[in-house]
Amino acid sequence: METGMSIFVTGTDFGDVWFIGTSQFAKGVWLGIELLKPNGKNDGSVKGHRYFCRKPSHGLFVKRKPLIEESTAPRSYVPTSCLENNS
Repeated sequence: METGMSIFVTGTDFGDVWFIGTSQFAKGVWLGIELLKPNGKNDGSVKGHRYFCRKPSHGLFVKRKPLIEESTAPRSYVPTSCLENNS
């Protein structure tokens, strides 16, 4: 598993891996996924900490277990800037 991979999150949607690592919100290794549809729970940030930057409701953090790999070839990404609104 590596960033840029396209995967299927069981029971959710297809998406791309943008983050792999530990988090401040829970123990263990998490994958930050950008879903194709707005079926997510965040935009890549949780409790004020940003792990990756995507559109609202397109981000989801999951353990590796519910994933099915779709492709091992990373996609090409255009870097985007991310402005946080901490109001």
